[in-house]
Amino acid sequence: MTIRVGIIGAGTMGRAHAIAIDREIKGAALAAVSEPEERNVAALRAAIGPVAIFADPEDLITSPDVDAVIIASPDHTHAGYTAACIRRGKPVLCEKPLADTSAACRQIASHAASPEAPPVLVGFMRRFDPAYRSLKMELARDEVGPLRLIRCVHRNRVAPAFFTGAMGISNAMVHEFDILRWLTGAEPVRVLVSAPPANAQERDPLLALVELSNGALADIEVSMNAGYGYDIRTQVLGREGMIEMAAPSFAQVGVNGRMVEVPCADFVERFADAYRVMLSCWVQGIGNGIPTAEGASAVDGLRAMQAAEAAIASLRSGGWSPVPPVGRDPW
Repeated sequence: MTIRVGIIGAGTMGRAHAIAIDREIKGAALAAVSEPEERNVAALRAAIGPVAIFADPEDLITSPDVDAVIIASPDHTHAGYTAACIRRGKPVLCEKPLADTSAACRQIASHAASPEAPPVLVGFMRRFDPAYRSLKMELARDEVGPLRLIRCVHRNRVAPAFFTGAMGISNAMVHEFDILRWLTGAEPVRVLVSAPPANAQERDPLLALVELSNGALADIEVSMNAGYGYDIRTQVLGREGMIEMAAPSFAQVGVNGRMVEVPCADFVERFADAYRVMLSCWVQGIGNGIPTAEGASAVDGLRAMQAAEAAIASLRSGGWSPVPPVGRDPW
């Protein structure tokens, strides 16, 4: 069985997914793309050749030639397109965030909880990354004792042009909130976020402290304009030892009498394996009728956005901000 995949959005992320579906994902075929920017359409066709283009994403979702949908359009469109996919009974992989507000995430999660709803997967690809999986396996061995501190570093070489306002939290730090929950099985309880006074208007870099329900503390650094490359690190400190996530392999370059490492340029390069595994699991799950258990659900998307909204509130107020408890979820 071949799953015919439609993709909404052909920017950096949508194009990467389209290329992977077209070339690398067994059991899947790229059926159509919806993208308003002609330059993005041209770049996609240059990479993979002819592909059906829908002007209206709703037409792609309702097309009988599309079995499942990937949403890689701007954040503010995610909720509407995901809801449309659920209404049409089509499995959906929505890039993070699931929606740009927790209220919208909650509505989607409520609809997705229906037994008749198609599977909804949120694109938190780090759950599929070999380095993160290895870190979680080591944590499960329980050799470092009870968790005390988790340190997360998230650095981009340069912020995308569309980044505005608090997107360093809602579009970047949101990854860390999901990975903290996935690694520890604990929930964020409250968050404190600050930016250096000299860069307060730019909101970059950001430093967050997160109290978790298991008693551990996490700190998160998000630097959207680090300059030197794309750099993701996570370290866990327990009462009796430490575990650090394996670093990616960098190219070694010899020049002018010295050896230097060339870091990853962006998230597409750093997490190429994770994206492939995520897409493969998603497609296989659709074909088998069993949603992938490894990925992030709509509820996971809601919890990450709730933490992100608390972080944004903290950044504005300068004080600790609580994250709504899990017990308030209607399911």
